[in-house]
Amino acid sequence: MATKDCPVVVGNYRVNLNEEIGIGHRGRVYKATDSKDNDVAVKKIDIKKMKETDIQEAIGFFKAFGHKNLVPFYDYEIQQQTDVLWVFIEFCSHGDLDRYFLENFALLSSTEAKISLMQQMAEGLQYVHDQDFVHGDITPGKFLITNSNIPANATVKLNFLSVNPFLESQGARSSKRRSEIDTTAWHFMSPEDFDMYEPTGDLHSRDTFALGLTFLSMIQSRDGAPLQPVIESDTVDDYDSEDEDGLSIGIGYFMFTRQENVQSAMDLVGYHNGDSPLLNGVKKLIAKMTYITPQDRIHMDKLVNILLNKDLIATVTLEKSSNDTLAASALPLGIEESPIADTLKVIAKSIIYSLTKVDDLSILWRARLTLP
Repeated sequence: MATKDCPVVVGNYRVNLNEEIGIGHRGRVYKATDSKDNDVAVKKIDIKKMKETDIQEAIGFFKAFGHKNLVPFYDYEIQQQTDVLWVFIEFCSHGDLDRYFLENFALLSSTEAKISLMQQMAEGLQYVHDQDFVHGDITPGKFLITNSNIPANATVKLNFLSVNPFLESQGARSSKRRSEIDTTAWHFMSPEDFDMYEPTGDLHSRDTFALGLTFLSMIQSRDGAPLQPVIESDTVDDYDSEDEDGLSIGIGYFMFTRQENVQSAMDLVGYHNGDSPLLNGVKKLIAKMTYITPQDRIHMDKLVNILLNKDLIATVTLEKSSNDTLAASALPLGIEESPIADTLKVIAKSIIYSLTKVDDLSILWRARLTLP
């Protein structure tokens, strides 16, 4: 058994299996040191049922991706005799977003402090979407903090290594038993994640919804409590926080079962007279991220642009981004009122609509990750 005095040697790294720092899909994460005695994190992944080509393709992806708000990939080691892949990444000393709020709650009481983190979270996910990838498992635990415990100086990085490695049908996740879904992930799933019969919407919009609920959990945060978005019972009639099995009901599931009464997650939280204009703006952004109709949700590039300009946040309005609006925005500048504009809108709208269909998963999931 490994101890601090006798770690497991993996390539140029020393891994302490007694110092587990996280659990992810198909593997556990440990603290390790490199040949220069620098701290790193390593994920130990079972590859027994994975194809060699898939492993190499995913490693190529990790090497190619790079953004200031993504946890960087350092190295890997494959041990064929034990069917284990070790993936080495940056060690983020302040842990995930959940732990960060628990340990630094007093520093995160202002809306401005939360926005400084939200900006970076959105930029990391936007980069992923710009590469035609989908994360698929956004929760507070997937964002790691480094550099400082002071929000203004902290760096937030999305851990893309935690993504579900296998392409599943859109309804596959919802067909799993409640007990098979990670307790935390359950609270950040979108309404369409629960529709195993007629799944709708593109997969990028599910990430947007989950990020919206992550933002909501941040503005609802309470000292000493884990980050979790909650329904404020006075906003809905006949509300029970638990199902018949005593399990907590998430916002996405509630929206799925009450579709006719709920337009966005903010309908289940509400606005308050004491909210500042800035907080009201953040809430409206969350509403735009969590509309029940996937096509209405704000696009990540627009979300990032607003978050990077605090003066814009307080002026956010609640109009939806329908396919008609998207089609109009796709037109080149200066021809919106030209004779051919209507024809071009029809063409653009048909393309946008096609990207939300289940049959076009190959477009949305191009080069999908094959590793956790």
